[in-house]
Amino acid sequence: MPSARVRLTIFAGAIIHRKWKQLDPGACTIATQQKPDSWQERLEAWLTVCAEASSRTEELACLRFLVAHLANAPRTVRGFLDATEITSRTEQLLDHGAVESAVAELLHDAPHGFMMSRAVAGPTICTLVIPGGDQEFSFESRSESMARIGAAAKAMIMLASSNIEAPISRNQCLH
Repeated sequence: MPSARVRLTIFAGAIIHRKWKQLDPGACTIATQQKPDSWQERLEAWLTVCAEASSRTEELACLRFLVAHLANAPRTVRGFLDATEITSRTEQLLDHGAVESAVAELLHDAPHGFMMSRAVAGPTICTLVIPGGDQEFSFESRSESMARIGAAAKAMIMLASSNIEAPISRNQCLH
């Protein structure tokens, strides 16, 4: 029997594989009958799944998949996250079911500002900006954590798609 971590990773992969076949071609750049090829396309597919996460178990599975996917992130994205070893503490938090803390840990050194908005009975919308950028990245989900990491993922897609260097993270600044 595989460990809980392996089962969650398989679960996240199965969700994403199922959603690949259901994606609307007009909604994103991923073809409906084939798996995405590039790092950015896989992250776009993940965003579709992330928006529909309806339980804590699905949120944990989505975050585990993202952490594994960030290991192969382009240099510009790793610079944004100041990611030398993003998995150790984040994995510990995920093992304890701490979704909110895991998202905060992933983004704690990434230079960004964000704003959350939520209607009384509606989804949460997070809008995120990065210093020096001229774009806002918004994402909607049923939880604040998934909305924030989704907006950050949209910024990562932009950074990965361009040759723009990421802004300097707080850990890289000299005091």
